[in-house]
Amino acid sequence: MGISTSQRIKAIARHLGGQVFCRGWWHEVSGDAQKFKNASRPQAQTRFIQHWKAHRYAFAVYGQGQNDPAADLQRQMATAAAQTGARAAAERGRAGVYEVTAYIQENPASLKTMCFCIGLLLMIFSIVTLINPFAVLFMPRHYLANIYNIMFGVIICICDGKESWMRNCGDVQAKLFQKAFILANPAGRAMFYIYVGTMTMLLVPGDGLWMIIYIILGPMPVRRIRELWDAKEADLKASGAVAIDLDPVP
Repeated sequence: MGISTSQRIKAIARHLGGQVFCRGWWHEVSGDAQKFKNASRPQAQTRFIQHWKAHRYAFAVYGQGQNDPAADLQRQMATAAAQTGARAAAERGRAGVYEVTAYIQENPASLKTMCFCIGLLLMIFSIVTLINPFAVLFMPRHYLANIYNIMFGVIICICDGKESWMRNCGDVQAKLFQKAFILANPAGRAMFYIYVGTMTMLLVPGDGLWMIIYIILGPMPVRRIRELWDAKEADLKASGAVAIDLDPVP
């Protein structure tokens, strides 16, 4: 809805700092004809008329911000920026999915890849169970255990994730190994997996989904211990050491 001429003039007067002459000496403004009382203020009248002519269109839509070209331009720029940010976030998300897929395809049977996938599954299932869409959880300890399992899944992904990813994330893997050195060697990591697997098994003993996760996670500590012994044997062969049986069988 438009505004009256007097309101427009008062708006210009407020803009010019003329609250007094707005009420005291203006008479009317109609089209291009300006008539004023109080001729003792010609300079103020001249400045008022010049400002009116220069900004007539802007004050004609005073109070109708939706038709302001500057406001429309700002809204368009904000919308374009939001769309650009959304597209960039979607592209980063797709790139992350592609990198994870490529990492799995590079070494589909490797131990690190399996552990990384188990960590992802543990996080996803723990978050879903924490939301509890199917009313699976009934006791507060189940919610607490799922919170712990989410953290354990993150730790597993950090331990067995691709090194270049971890470096891009603030070198979080090296920092984790410095703070928790037990996770830097296969034996310590195997004990950690045993603990996580036991926690998962005891979370909801009658739930088949968690039992499947435990069955998959269970062999991981054994394979970690085997990896430790293989690494030790490789080090012995590389150093030229020979294992001596101190109690030979005759």
